[in-house]
Amino acid sequence: MINPFEEQGYLLPLASLNNLPIAPTGMTAKDVCSTNAVLHQIADYLHLPKDISATDWPLHFAKSLKMPATSAQATAVVEHIAQNLCQLLWTLKQGINHPSIQNRYPNWHSEHWAYWASIDCIHLAGGLLNGTLGTALLPILQTKLRASALPQIHLSLVRYPAIISLLGAAKYASCLCERALIFDFGHSYIKQGYFSQCDGNLKLHTFCPVPALYTQYEYDTSQAERQAAKKLSDFIIQAIVNLFQTVTAQGLPICNTIIISIANYVNNGLFASRAGYGKLNLVYMPYSDFLSDALFEATGQRFNIEFLHDGTAGAYAAQNHPLQHEAFIAMGTSLSVGFPSSQMDFDFPCEIINE
Repeated sequence: MINPFEEQGYLLPLASLNNLPIAPTGMTAKDVCSTNAVLHQIADYLHLPKDISATDWPLHFAKSLKMPATSAQATAVVEHIAQNLCQLLWTLKQGINHPSIQNRYPNWHSEHWAYWASIDCIHLAGGLLNGTLGTALLPILQTKLRASALPQIHLSLVRYPAIISLLGAAKYASCLCERALIFDFGHSYIKQGYFSQCDGNLKLHTFCPVPALYTQYEYDTSQAERQAAKKLSDFIIQAIVNLFQTVTAQGLPICNTIIISIANYVNNGLFASRAGYGKLNLVYMPYSDFLSDALFEATGQRFNIEFLHDGTAGAYAAQNHPLQHEAFIAMGTSLSVGFPSSQMDFDFPCEIINE
């Protein structure tokens, strides 16, 4: 079946799940399945501060799950999150059979609902599912799906939920070069790495994530937004220069390729005019040309730069068989979705080295 969410090999913004109404509540997928939504649910159940940090909540949750006095509440919130995800998957799989669902989301037509109905293998990922929450959630969600009226779905949690798009970008790089700087630009964090392959040995050195800046969600062509775009661009340039200097200081071989997974839809180097990183179009189009020139000025090194949609990169790393029946969903600041590619249909036994 031809994927109606793709055009000339690029995933369309139409594929986004964030505004999809979830049957039967009518709330959107982002309302109930994004990081902020899930953290509010955890905070409510476990009586944690609403502004608990991204580094603190996993520790509180893991502790609550183990302690007899709080394990019931911790399990209950996992059940609640699993139920929301189950409703999302039910909507995706059964929308083709329910005109009322289709009427609530006119962005998709019959071919889009039919494509999701054909999916029987879904890979889950995202920093939210890294660690205890992911391992606790998966079996509960699998049980709920088996008890539902849905056709059988093979549901899996990827091996590296937090860096899966970084790994997918490295897999893409392996088709192009022997060494590359690898990034995953998210709305909350920038993950970064260095990929190399030599004599069949594949390695991805990962470095500490950097909190993302200037990725606020508004998008317009006002002067204020253009100034924000310039600040975002300067921040990106400095982040890449910093990694280049770190890699050089460690004595790793110099590379001339940069592959960037980004939380935006990419079509032939151009970004969708939407939230966050879409404002980079206001700096220059295609932004990769501007970035290459800026990095040459800063480092004296000329880089070939390619951008990938983050969900697509994640799907590259997660994909299995059969390709046409798979999908990838990552739970992060927002939901990211991707589908496999026949060009990425090869084993990628990459060693992860945490620096």
